[in-house]
Amino acid sequence: MWRERSRCLGVFKAVRRPRSIYLITIVFAAALATLIECGPTRQSVVAQTAWVNAAPVGDTAALSMTLTNHDAHPVDIVDVLSSSAKSVAIFQHFRDGDTIRTALLRRLAIPGGASSTFAPPGPHVMLAGLQRELRLGDHVRVTVILADGQPVDVDAVVRPGSQIMATHAAAQPLATR
Repeated sequence: MWRERSRCLGVFKAVRRPRSIYLITIVFAAALATLIECGPTRQSVVAQTAWVNAAPVGDTAALSMTLTNHDAHPVDIVDVLSSSAKSVAIFQHFRDGDTIRTALLRRLAIPGGASSTFAPPGPHVMLAGLQRELRLGDHVRVTVILADGQPVDVDAVVRPGSQIMATHAAAQPLATR
């Protein structure tokens, strides 16, 4: 009787479900459980207390920040990008006799589970050829690129230029490779 009724209505049909539907359901449930268990991936390197000194268009500004590596393994910084300047690079001051010189750093390591401060005279980011005036309270977006290609977004607030050298004591030189 059930079969006759379903044939008449054309909606309900006695259908034998293939076993593959059960396999698909099990795979889907396993994938969902894995996503729930692992959760969203957190970024291994995070920028904190980032700021840059105020400067006019075309000038150069120094960016200071602290980068914290939450991973157990060291990470290498290989590039820094920003649309706010024509050129962005990491520099470090060093003493050569009685002269203080500046060296371009192409690669920096941040030890696993450690924080490293970027501020003169230690490693710091220089934004050269500013595309816009950096006024107090403005924000500058910078992207730090790690060796594995992972980007680290940095949002730096603009502060008075006189504060840039106030971080001397906090600067911790990073190991260069």
